[in-house]
Amino acid sequence: MSNLTDFFPAAGGGGGGVLNEQTFITSGSFDPAAAGLEVGDKIIIFACGGGGGGVSANWTYYHQRGGAGGLVKQITVTLTATSAIPVNIGAGGTTVSGAGPAGNGGTTSVVGSGASLSCNGGAGGAASTSGPLLSTSNGPHWGAVAQDVNYRTSAADAGGGVNGYGVGGGATGDESNAGGTWGGASTNEGCGGRSGPSGEVGRSGIVKIYY
Repeated sequence: MSNLTDFFPAAGGGGGGVLNEQTFITSGSFDPAAAGLEVGDKIIIFACGGGGGGVSANWTYYHQRGGAGGLVKQITVTLTATSAIPVNIGAGGTTVSGAGPAGNGGTTSVVGSGASLSCNGGAGGAASTSGPLLSTSNGPHWGAVAQDVNYRTSAADAGGGVNGYGVGGGATGDESNAGGTWGGASTNEGCGGRSGPSGEVGRSGIVKIYY
């Protein structure tokens, strides 16, 4: 995926050359009319689903997988109306003890007035005593690390996300709980939770609307 700046138009809605931004980390609505927009104006929507939760499992679970980050998408929308656009933010997945799997992240969506965007949440992490767990890969911009305690796979194997959002959670199978937090120290929205002796919940999603 390209950077956000690659999608910025020369002029936003209403003729201005500098984009305004409204960010949602909880569900709400975007009001085009209140933003001074008219039918035919364009907005850019950047969104990420909720991250999957990690499992809380001790070192006897040799193979562990962190939660997947939420799917990231970005679209440009031409407004067909100026009524309020509902924004639903996907929740982060819950953590569980033992093999799991942990809870999946929730779906983030923006639908209305010409916009139609949905970003699935990341899959929950898991643990096993019997064999490796492959990294989840449910879309082009999410993922999670699989770690075998015998090989100490790095937390850097987690999915990289986009602009720091939707990063896959790290995992560790040893007692020291070494490994990535939010898949490489990312605390942004949509990131998967780490699996290990102290499992972590996934991060909730996010929506950014530029106009």
